[in-house]
Amino acid sequence: MHLQLIDWVIVLAALVVVVGLVTAVYATLVGRVQTDIKSALAFASLTQVGLIVAEIGMGWRFLPVAHIAGHTCVRALQLLRAPSLLHDIHQVEQAVGGHLPKTGRHLERLIPERWRGWAYRFALERAYLDPFLDRYCVRPFLQVLRGIDRIERRCTGAERPRGPTGNRGGFSG
Repeated sequence: MHLQLIDWVIVLAALVVVVGLVTAVYATLVGRVQTDIKSALAFASLTQVGLIVAEIGMGWRFLPVAHIAGHTCVRALQLLRAPSLLHDIHQVEQAVGGHLPKTGRHLERLIPERWRGWAYRFALERAYLDPFLDRYCVRPFLQVLRGIDRIERRCTGAERPRGPTGNRGGFSG
């Protein structure tokens, strides 16, 4: 029996939902440990993009469009407002006579106490994606480029020019 393309639609839609939700959870965790407001806003935007992708995977058509439009307006306002926000918070704290209470504790309660340290480290390291991408994307790509460079130099008979330190130029490695 041959599977038709239409048979894969549900599987692909579920995959799109999973990718969107994983992206939203990742961005939420990483965004909560950011120390500057612009990075926090960037990861908050990534969270919303993950939710929009999940909405598209669910087969909804108009909600993602409305979500994108609303998100665009809110984020534009937040990015424009970010530089003066800290000044305003300090003014409110002076008027109140102390620090404002922290918000967002409801999300911390979702993670069991014994996992919070691990989740914090995981978020600080951005889910260890940098070493993963370096090893499995950047290095293989550079190896391909070095191979192409060697082939091109053999075909053209060109030798790499010597640099000021006496070593040959080109890709290092």
